[in-house]
Amino acid sequence: MRSVRLLVAVPLACAACTVTGLGNYDVQPCPSQTGGTTHSFGAGTIAANPDFTFTSASGTGAIGTFVSATASNAPCVQALNSRGPLVASSCAFFDGMMGAGTTLGPRQPWAVPLGPAGSAVAAVATSGVMCLGQVVFEYVGPTGAAPDAFQGQAGVCSPTGAALPSLAPLDASGTPALVAWYQTSIDSRTDPLQSCTGMPPSVPAAKAEPLVVAKVINATTTPSIVTAMPVLVTMQSISIRPPATLSVGSEVVLAAPDGNDVGVWTLDASLTVPQPTTIPGLAGARAVSIAADKPDGTGNFAVVAEIGCEPQSIMLAIGRPQGGFSKTTMVAKGTNALIQPTVAWVQASPAVPEGSWLVSWIFVNGKSTHAQAMRFDANGAAIGAMIDLPGVTATAAIAQSDGTLLGYEPGSGSIATVSLGCAD
Repeated sequence: MRSVRLLVAVPLACAACTVTGLGNYDVQPCPSQTGGTTHSFGAGTIAANPDFTFTSASGTGAIGTFVSATASNAPCVQALNSRGPLVASSCAFFDGMMGAGTTLGPRQPWAVPLGPAGSAVAAVATSGVMCLGQVVFEYVGPTGAAPDAFQGQAGVCSPTGAALPSLAPLDASGTPALVAWYQTSIDSRTDPLQSCTGMPPSVPAAKAEPLVVAKVINATTTPSIVTAMPVLVTMQSISIRPPATLSVGSEVVLAAPDGNDVGVWTLDASLTVPQPTTIPGLAGARAVSIAADKPDGTGNFAVVAEIGCEPQSIMLAIGRPQGGFSKTTMVAKGTNALIQPTVAWVQASPAVPEGSWLVSWIFVNGKSTHAQAMRFDANGAAIGAMIDLPGVTATAAIAQSDGTLLGYEPGSGSIATVSLGCAD
């Protein structure tokens, strides 16, 4: 396979998964209520800090990514989808790279499909006492291409650090890509629950930090950064998860906490940052996810947000980056932690002819950590009751466009697809 890597410069001083629940659930209004879990395959060796993330494009092409420990204990990144590993080895990305001067990475990986048949990952690495963070990028082509090769790096490390990268292609070819991250120490963004509250005191509480973007060119061959300086999007993002990025045609829609609101920006290859479309109805957000009902971005968008620190609430906003988000709905609120929301667009079915939004999140208390979900119509009105999936310890879940959830079950060490009985 062909593999190319890149270190993204961070010179300014200045974006996880277990699904649970076996058996049948009474989920209205689906004509088929047959929920169940299919265990696909083992996930291999999990590193001490696996940083599990699950990403998708509005629920399609979901990829689960985590830090894996090789036989020599050198960290690398493994990536899987519902069919199995993207690469038939214990490492899909950064295999052997971390011996070349880097000591922290890879951490917090974010994977996306890129190019006609490849995939790419952005992650965090560092390489010395004076370098608290760098964003690393690697593309892996289809099996059978050229062997892995470290082909490019750009810029220097930042004493400020880097954390929570996310990634999206800037067009269908995947040649240019956008990477976004926060200019802050990874130590302040390692545990979403503790980083939000700053408890225990040994964990720094998340503060407003710069959100920046950069463009990767020649991403599938010899990647490099267009400019030495990443582009500032906002100075005031208090986020404990990666910024949400979604490719729509030749643009990327970026959503993230911005001050006390949520900001939505549409960026093209010039990386000119417009004034954000704000969503005041999501005030106090600490994490967001975004999806669109049409791949080209001509329809509506859904932004789901994790509001506040424990106990959180989950909120959903429907609208458009150009026209605003006037429809905001409370999804869930309780006395426990509700974290890591995701949203997917589920195509029309006999039960829901107009299509629907599927929102998932994780419920956490002292006795249980498991996935929950809820469906909403195209305008954001609830369809049926909340779907509770207790049963197996969980850390995150991602909603998929076929009406299922995809995740990692640590008890069985496997990737699982959970049917909610609404994929008809």
